[in-house]
Amino acid sequence: ESLRSFRTVIFEPAALLFMMVAISCDRQSPRSYASSVAAAGTLAALVGLYQYVTNQNIITAEEGIRRIRAFYGSPNNLGLLLDRTVPLTLALVAASFGQARRAIWLVALAVSGFGLALTLSLGAWIGVAVGLAVTALFLGRRWVIVVVAAGAGAAATAVALLGRSERFLGHLDLAEGTSFLRLQVWQSGLNMIREHPLTGVGLDCFLHYYRDLGYMLPSAWREPELSHPHNWALDFWLSLGPLGLALLVALCVWLTLTSVRLARLAPDRATVALAGGVCGATTAMLVHGSIDNSFFLPDLSVLFWVGFAIVRLLSSRSQTDCVTQHPSARYEADLAP
Repeated sequence: ESLRSFRTVIFEPAALLFMMVAISCDRQSPRSYASSVAAAGTLAALVGLYQYVTNQNIITAEEGIRRIRAFYGSPNNLGLLLDRTVPLTLALVAASFGQARRAIWLVALAVSGFGLALTLSLGAWIGVAVGLAVTALFLGRRWVIVVVAAGAGAAATAVALLGRSERFLGHLDLAEGTSFLRLQVWQSGLNMIREHPLTGVGLDCFLHYYRDLGYMLPSAWREPELSHPHNWALDFWLSLGPLGLALLVALCVWLTLTSVRLARLAPDRATVALAGGVCGATTAMLVHGSIDNSFFLPDLSVLFWVGFAIVRLLSSRSQTDCVTQHPSARYEADLAP
């Protein structure tokens, strides 16, 4: 299990990052990569909406509430995809030139948002709300107002529809509901770290330790088949050890600082928007991943590295633009034969 996880979650997605950077030979590559991610999320949302209308492959939750899942086994997994793609879709709306292209991405944003709503994944809702707010900060004051107003309206609607449902109330019940089970699995994860502080338990080994080696607490008996600790910090420490967690933090810090620098220095609106979209998607990953999965699935790992590649390419292009715009560079170019 660990070797397969290393190949599909660590090695192959990282190799994809290097290939994406190596084959990018034009200035449109970052926008193309972002468009691919946004299109994938929109397609998954469309499949989920079709399933909802035709009542096929639907998950029925408490009180008969229907939840979409598209190609995934769980609606929460669809939410993990969409809370990464929605901020990038918003960025493409802001980065688009021409009414037709902007209209296309607005429709894609609406479809993805509607699909996200029908997952009924509260973690994804919170994650995408924070991620969109971060993206809006990059885009400017007007976008902040629009996103905050839309988020407030969506939150009010969700509370009105789900305020008395068992699913919503279960997240507020720390003595028995979903949040209680999260606390139990976090305690189990901390117990594993206490006994394996330097190496963790290994890639894709959490289920074995949790269910078979006695780390599951007796009060958590209702969910014995958990394959991850539902928290990104615990997950990285247990899968890759403390150095793995430190590497993730370093990567996120680099991505954030580079995105902020691009927002301050980039000469064009598209660069700022795409950097903000990646930063928003990464924020959504960390927010939703604090109570659910975050990285150790093939699609989630690929999405992380695609965002990293976008910012890396934008940074390289921005540095080239700054050099060519510098007076000394222009003087040298005038003297060149």
